[in-house]
Amino acid sequence: MDIEKAFENVQMHIGKEEYDKAGTILDSVVSFTKDIRILLKCASILKVTEDDVRCQDVLDKISETNIPSDERLAVAISLRGLGRPEDAYDIIKNEKDSDKVHYERARTLLLMNDDENAFHEIEMIAEKGIEHRILLSEILCSLKRYDDAYRISSQVVNDDNNSYRSLVNLCASLTMMRKEKEAVKIAKQHLKNGSTDSLALFAYVMRINGRLPAAAAYAHKAIMKDNTHKGALETMAYCLIEKGRFREAKIAAGAINEVSPGDTVAIRILDACRRS
Repeated sequence: MDIEKAFENVQMHIGKEEYDKAGTILDSVVSFTKDIRILLKCASILKVTEDDVRCQDVLDKISETNIPSDERLAVAISLRGLGRPEDAYDIIKNEKDSDKVHYERARTLLLMNDDENAFHEIEMIAEKGIEHRILLSEILCSLKRYDDAYRISSQVVNDDNNSYRSLVNLCASLTMMRKEKEAVKIAKQHLKNGSTDSLALFAYVMRINGRLPAAAAYAHKAIMKDNTHKGALETMAYCLIEKGRFREAKIAAGAINEVSPGDTVAIRILDACRRS
């Protein structure tokens, strides 16, 4: 079977919104191969096209496969992103300890609402980088240790040069502490530079504070400046979901997936559409 040609045909059918035809081709690919990377690609496509029955069947096949040790971490990351954190954790729970493994275990355990063990895993990383500390602050918020979360978030903003991701993390921590006005103040201060990130940040803060019209307006402004900005597209999608405009939210998810195929943000948006 020509796998590359099969995927080309799948994309052709998706472009025509012929999703069942795409699914039928992917059925043949899944039956033909045992290659984990190809199976994950099939699952990701099926997730994005909302063919959940086929997607779960593929994920079941992956979970039951004897995965080579050098692929286990990558497979676990993919399964977590595809909404199977329990299967992801089963794959890496006995893996040899390393910073990458501790980080992935922590992310997965947080999704599983096992905050204490998530904290234990992230604390095993001796020299924490920006991503590690952002995750640590999220875990601390989940543990209701808000002051510690805020302290770390503030340090990360300084160390990461006021990046979008660090400011989102800081504003989220402040909002969890019920210091919404301070989060809005920070977002407004950065709004003065008029960058896409600052518009997207303000949109995010408006959304998590329930001010959806303002959130949608500023997300729209950010998207007009950069239609690939993942944060702005995510905020817009959730605003649309709140209004019951699921088709448009899925278009936003599709835009994220086009820039970053199989992105967990796009998958979370699609899952939110299904739950609403």
